[in-house]
Amino acid sequence: MNQPISITEVTAPPNLYPGFVNISLRALVPNTLAPCSVRLEAWSGHLQHLRLITALEAGAKVKESWRDHLINEGVTHAFIALDDLELFQDYLARHTHKLLAQDASDPDLGHCLVYEQALCSIKTAMLDPRNGRRLGMGVTTVRQIMGMMWDDEHTRSGMLRVLTSDKQLYTHSLNVTLLGVGFARARSWPRQQAENLGVALFFHDLGLMDQNQPDLQREALCHPRHDAELRNHPLISQRFLSRVPGMALETLETIANHHENLDGSGYPRGLKAADLPPASRLARIVDFYESATSGCGYKEVLTPFAALRLLRGEMASQVDQRILEDFVRFIGHI
Repeated sequence: MNQPISITEVTAPPNLYPGFVNISLRALVPNTLAPCSVRLEAWSGHLQHLRLITALEAGAKVKESWRDHLINEGVTHAFIALDDLELFQDYLARHTHKLLAQDASDPDLGHCLVYEQALCSIKTAMLDPRNGRRLGMGVTTVRQIMGMMWDDEHTRSGMLRVLTSDKQLYTHSLNVTLLGVGFARARSWPRQQAENLGVALFFHDLGLMDQNQPDLQREALCHPRHDAELRNHPLISQRFLSRVPGMALETLETIANHHENLDGSGYPRGLKAADLPPASRLARIVDFYESATSGCGYKEVLTPFAALRLLRGEMASQVDQRILEDFVRFIGHI
């Protein structure tokens, strides 16, 4: 069919295609072999709608000039089949290890790959939140990130610089995790306590997944949900994670409490300050800040200044102001 097909410029949240999941083009490592077929979103003049076309066959070489040209033109996302997600995650793990084990000409590339590998991990968990193996893989991912970030300031700052925002639930979850772990490190928390926090934040919104249709594509965007589902999702997330052997009680507590407020106005249980430990208070601040500044769950995106001003003003009675002031200083150093 010799009809005009042009690759589209992707500057908004990627569209959803049944059976496929988006990946970042920056996750394709130059001069490696594609682990699976990679598709791009294209506009078909004949069909008059967007569709996916194969850009790289499995086993094809990733050419740096091809990848960089697309990125420079504003094409930021590619797509792979859902069934290939774990295969792509393994590809990222192999090349991340190589890049971080040597002096690379582009030091940020390794950090980008770690970020993309972690995104794959949360996506695989959200495909089926009842799958204990996938949840366990997510816990392992958080621990690996902790190991990389905790004692290496360069890696820690590098990971915080590569955060992306596309109003997707798994991206929000990973960003909150990295911000939370980085903030806990800045506050000199014990490593184990910070790791418990990181696991909680990685999975804090797992309960928002559709219980009747575990299709990542239907629930990828942070769109508004029914009040009952919204208010119950912390407890549903907690219930999913409680099935993972050895899960710390502090982690489960933080998951359940990440929408609770000091004045009792939060949900799902309306707890007050006396019942909210430091991890729950920190999680509330970091989750709100990332949601507000990324637009995930909000009608409009707030600037960091506006989000922090809201936490200091209208929400002053709801969040711990001492932790908030430390968070303001932390954000100022990123």
